[in-house]
Amino acid sequence: MQYLKFILYEVILFSPFFILNFYESIYFKSPFTKGGFLALIISVCVYAVLISLLIKLFIRFEAISFKRKTLLSILNLFISGLITGIIMSFILGAE
Repeated sequence: MQYLKFILYEVILFSPFFILNFYESIYFKSPFTKGGFLALIISVCVYAVLISLLIKLFIRFEAISFKRKTLLSILNLFISGLITGIIMSFILGAE
């Protein structure tokens, strides 16, 4: 049950990384404008919050060894990328 909760929480926390990465490419172009700078600041703040939540998640699940957490995180990276890709391609129409 601990592994399932860990996987579910990490999928929820990894998915915004992929969504942010997709939308960052729209705003970060070669001429750096005020809008691009604002988008960069917002992205860095969101990444900082997500990374702090992932660290708290790692600390919360002490019963799972670090090696297993790492392996589950790699698996979650692929799962959340797949889920996010499916959602963005079918529902939002992103390519």
